[in-house]
Amino acid sequence: MKKTIIITVFSLLAQTALSQDALFKKYEDMKGVESVYVSKTLLSLAAGSLNVGDFDLKTVVGKIDHIRVMNCEDGQTAQRIKADALAELKKGRHTELLRRRDGDEQTYIYVGKSGGMNEYVLLNIDGREVQVVNITGTLTAEDIQRITR
Repeated sequence: MKKTIIITVFSLLAQTALSQDALFKKYEDMKGVESVYVSKTLLSLAAGSLNVGDFDLKTVVGKIDHIRVMNCEDGQTAQRIKADALAELKKGRHTELLRRRDGDEQTYIYVGKSGGMNEYVLLNIDGREVQVVNITGTLTAEDIQRITR
């Protein structure tokens, strides 16, 4: 019984961790979709030249595991990405931090936890264009506040 519970818990954690992975994998190779993956290694190489005002980003960059960005300007594909992203984000594994609407532009920011990692997701919809930015790591809300001050 204990073994069954442990397997179930790890399966649920794996599903949470892969929620945004599935979205990126589904669309990243489609025509009209631009995607970028930035690894922890590349971030650490660039950390020496990253400063925002008086704040040294090295401490924050070390907490980021990876960043993924997806952009689509193809109306039909963008609408499918939007629908899939919102459906995934509203499954309850993520908490909505921000929702903003200004004319045709909508912006959503969500945070989720998975296996000790935080996953921040920004979804921006502007008419027929959609962008998804995913930052995964041990980055905290306090870290983000320090960067944006």
